[in-house]
Amino acid sequence: MSLTRLLGRTTSAASRAAGRRRWLRWLPSIALAIALVLAAHSFERRVDTERRSWGDTVAVWVAAVDLAPGDRPLASRRNAPLALVPPTAVGGADELSSRRVRHRVGVGEIITDDDLVDRAGPLALVPDEWRAVPVRERVPSGASVGERVDIAHDGLVVARNAVVVERIDDVTLLAVPADRAAAVALAGTDGITLLRSPSEL
Repeated sequence: MSLTRLLGRTTSAASRAAGRRRWLRWLPSIALAIALVLAAHSFERRVDTERRSWGDTVAVWVAAVDLAPGDRPLASRRNAPLALVPPTAVGGADELSSRRVRHRVGVGEIITDDDLVDRAGPLALVPDEWRAVPVRERVPSGASVGERVDIAHDGLVVARNAVVVERIDDVTLLAVPADRAAAVALAGTDGITLLRSPSEL
């Protein structure tokens, strides 16, 4: 008997058997469904195991939206693994209600005391022991409030890592370390240049 005739008879026999036993047609679908259920169960078990491996969790406040300098800290309560919680994480809601954000905080980030200040208005962005100095820019840099910049005058860097606190018309209010405040104020009378960093854009 030729191979072609043998394959034909085998196929016909399988078709007749499937016709008599309709449940055979569903066998591949049933097998696939069982495989999917087993895979999902295995995944849930792995997630559970990893969650337990982190140990204890603690309730923290996380940013509910992207927060900009000067914003009120809009936050939501979440549980986080104790191993990942900074020691300065904010504890109670009362610690948020009267405070402002010092610098940018991304959505989902744990809010810490270092992210907040007690002051309101532009001075909320001025770190302790720093000074706020009004200056004029020779060429507008477009630096935004809360951005960190270096301050240059006549080809020299007068202060590094200053903070843009406020913009009023053509005057920019900058927060600078106290020991650089006088130099920045003097340079600001002639016009300074703000040097921006790509990491801050």
